[in-house]
Amino acid sequence: MLRAATVTVVNDCFPSQVEIFYNDEHALTLGVRQVQVKTTSGTTTTNYPISALSTDPCSAMNPQVGSTVASGDQAGTDVSGRPMFPALFITDITNNPPNPYAGDWQYGGTGIPPTAVFGTWKGAARTVDKTKNPTVITVTPDADPAANNWNLGPGSDPVPPGLTNEGYGVEVRWDISQLGLQSGHTYRLYVIVHDGDQNHTGGDSGQMCAYITMPSFTPTPTPTASPTPTATSTPTPTAPPIAVTGKTFATKTVQITFQNNTGVAQVLTALAITWPQATNGNLQSIKMGSTTIYNTSTGRGSLNTSSLLGTNPQRTINAGSSATLTFTFQNNANTNANNYTGSATFNPFGTVTMLP
Repeated sequence: MLRAATVTVVNDCFPSQVEIFYNDEHALTLGVRQVQVKTTSGTTTTNYPISALSTDPCSAMNPQVGSTVASGDQAGTDVSGRPMFPALFITDITNNPPNPYAGDWQYGGTGIPPTAVFGTWKGAARTVDKTKNPTVITVTPDADPAANNWNLGPGSDPVPPGLTNEGYGVEVRWDISQLGLQSGHTYRLYVIVHDGDQNHTGGDSGQMCAYITMPSFTPTPTPTASPTPTATSTPTPTAPPIAVTGKTFATKTVQITFQNNTGVAQVLTALAITWPQATNGNLQSIKMGSTTIYNTSTGRGSLNTSSLLGTNPQRTINAGSSATLTFTFQNNANTNANNYTGSATFNPFGTVTMLP
């Protein structure tokens, strides 16, 4: 099922991407798209978005992978508790911790969804039957799409030679620049993927691991300045450590763009916002890039929360990079920024005012 794994490097062996290549007689399971919980009082169905196949083969950047809940009734996991979506787990082993596998799934690590997927795939449905004692959990993958073999489509990486072809091929990719890894640190990377029939006890999965070290670069010394007198130049304004570089009000959305000028990765940990409830209606969801980080319909014109969805890497703005928050409302949004207030809190920097 998991046929090959590679770490791509650029610019003097700087790790760039983690890629795995899957091929099986059934399509890769991209995640759990639906969870049904059965009790004596009825069945509750919850649907989760999964990136659709618009073509075959297809590709998806920052794909939607269904439920990323790690445990409980709504978990997007197999019957053994492993995430059904292709998941990357990370352990920082720089200081030789007592347990070098501490970030693996087996030790409670957090699975990170992929940056991109190429080829073909499908979803799965999870049933939690509480009318049985003990509770019975089943995972049923959807029907297979058309076979694509090793045709992974535009944008995919070359398939390593000599790999078995059983009909359904996929490349799954993680962009290392989005993982928040630190220069000079060594990491254990551990990946889990699932096939499309799940007919073995505990669920069918493929697993791999790799070790990488992020390079540390010594800056080139700056030549000593010439003693020749020079005119004093006008000081260049210093950019804020985290700057709000854009505010857009369009139809039902308000978009705020942040630029990270701090020199280190910043993780969004909390949000506060007020809005004109009479005009906008309820706040329906918040996205950071393409990742949904809040999806509870909220009224009264106010939200203050640190309960954000998504993984830390999905809520990270790397040094020198930018990210956009999209607030989606029930109605068309008021276009006057002065009718809003808001702030975002980043770790380690702190709180940044984003509105008005």
